[in-house]
Amino acid sequence: MLRRLIRAAGVVALTLMPGGVLLAAAASWRTCYGRRARSRMRFSLIAWGGFLLLLLPTLVLTDPNASKTVLLEALLGLGATAALCFRQEDLVAGFISALLVMAVAGSAENLLVTGWRPSLSDAVQVRGISPRGLVDEIRGAGAHESGFLELKRPPGSTNVLNITVQSRAGRGTQDWDFIRSPAVLSVVPMEGGHGVRISTSDRGDPYLVRRYPIDAPHGYASYRAQLRLRIVSPNPACGEIFVGSRGGVVGTHQNVCLTASWTSYEISFAPRQEGLHAIDVVVSGFQNATYELDRLILQESAQPASKSWETLKGFPAGGWLVTSASSRSDDRLMHSLPLRAVWTPSSFSVPVPPAATSIRIGAYIDEGTSMQLRHLEAIDSSGRRWRPIPPTRRASLWFPSPNVVGQSAVISTIVAMSAAGSFGASTLALLLGSLVVGLSGSRAAATILVLAGLAHLLLRSRNTPSGRGRISSRFYLVAIALAALAMVFVFRGVSSRPGSTPEVTRPAIWQAAISAIQTYPLSGLAGHHVSFRDWFAAQHVGLAQTVTHAHNFWLQLGAQFGVLGLVASLWLTASMFAYALRQKRPGPLLLLVGSATLLSLVDYTLFSYGVVLPLIAGLTSLAEDHATDA
Repeated sequence: MLRRLIRAAGVVALTLMPGGVLLAAAASWRTCYGRRARSRMRFSLIAWGGFLLLLLPTLVLTDPNASKTVLLEALLGLGATAALCFRQEDLVAGFISALLVMAVAGSAENLLVTGWRPSLSDAVQVRGISPRGLVDEIRGAGAHESGFLELKRPPGSTNVLNITVQSRAGRGTQDWDFIRSPAVLSVVPMEGGHGVRISTSDRGDPYLVRRYPIDAPHGYASYRAQLRLRIVSPNPACGEIFVGSRGGVVGTHQNVCLTASWTSYEISFAPRQEGLHAIDVVVSGFQNATYELDRLILQESAQPASKSWETLKGFPAGGWLVTSASSRSDDRLMHSLPLRAVWTPSSFSVPVPPAATSIRIGAYIDEGTSMQLRHLEAIDSSGRRWRPIPPTRRASLWFPSPNVVGQSAVISTIVAMSAAGSFGASTLALLLGSLVVGLSGSRAAATILVLAGLAHLLLRSRNTPSGRGRISSRFYLVAIALAALAMVFVFRGVSSRPGSTPEVTRPAIWQAAISAIQTYPLSGLAGHHVSFRDWFAAQHVGLAQTVTHAHNFWLQLGAQFGVLGLVASLWLTASMFAYALRQKRPGPLLLLVGSATLLSLVDYTLFSYGVVLPLIAGLTSLAEDHATDA
């Protein structure tokens, strides 16, 4: 009995913790041996060994950081496939227990983190209660949008929204109003006022960014940045100055090498587009150096041919609100918030497109500062109040993303159903898996789980004699319907917000990945030290939504490592199908591999430990061609 509990705990650990494979391997020691062990070892060497051999040339020649993750995941797959092998009853007990833990943790996360009112960000920290609501405090972790709330447009509302909010500064507000700064930054007296001294290292690319708002956006204006720089450290340093928009996607660069004398620089930018709401001035690239910056200004000329220049005032250090009716950066308006020691009211008007059903309000905060917000109200010119859309929270638990939670639940549920000896255990696994998938908000996982449940019912019904088996099958079919309804009900609280329409579709992401393969067929993006995030952003200028991977297992490896990455991913998939077809009863393993393949079509989560380890445990433990259990 104790050994069975230990083995079940090992199965639970596969899903709940990254290092669970070690506990699982120890718990499953000597569970499967003989010809079955040799079959697992052969599959491990063919599938994962071939995958590594195909990727080896590109792993050696490409970006070490991009290659390291894939290499470690492949080695984990190789070792886990050779080491893991459980009794089927251990799989049932372990995965049902894991799904139960995930369901309880996901429900708690949804209730505790979201709370009872809409919040400006998932990262806000509640510091107190005011007479009209909670006080939200946002601490800066860099120049990024820390979250948003969405306001729903009431019927008959006007196209002008008046927003009021109170803000005050927290501790750590910087003297210089830079959005992002290196680790060591100090304000020092310099000629003509105060400047900044920066000491950098060789880690990353330390840079300073100052953002200037454009209050009245108009097209085809000209901008020029003027600044002075000098080196303080004994060794010379070279870097660049950039002026432009959208975080470096559109703008002009100028390479400079600093000397010990103050040197004035001027760099101009004339955008060939309309609707810009902010211009960035960036100083970057001076690694392992100490340098000083002084007199940074940005000027704007409304007409390119005019000699009349207006000096723009940058955003003050601290934070500001961003309003937008879509996810495109050129549609966003930035509203600076005064950060003082006392509560200070701010008000501004926001134009809303007639077709917009909602508007988002986000918060930006400088690194190293904090901002408190309260009493945010939005009333249009006709007096109608815009109400926040109820908060949503897709449970991510301890996984990288909610999609990984849903896909891990799908794989764990399918393995538990296939290993279960009764319809009751299968039904329990399905219901728990449906709850977890619902809490994750993953639509792909929900669809595949329902299809897998129906396919499993068909397989079980064909192998069940008659009589009582038919009754159980009908009961199981009802359970599948109830599970689907439960997921729909839970989705209402955790999936996409009403009125929000993501502009990035899967086909657009796949097309970007195909374009990367065509552009870099031999080395992939990693060979040129380019991430998929940057590649996609460069192809979709003006889109604020971030896309970090290709949302497809094969296209991601192809884009990252070229043709060899694509071939290696196809080899791994084909090996799994071949292994399933070798079984005397290939149905359960084909269902498992097929479900994993469908998940890989729309996402890149196969290499997440919460997905690949349950998949490997199912493949190695459900095989029956040479079954010899101890």
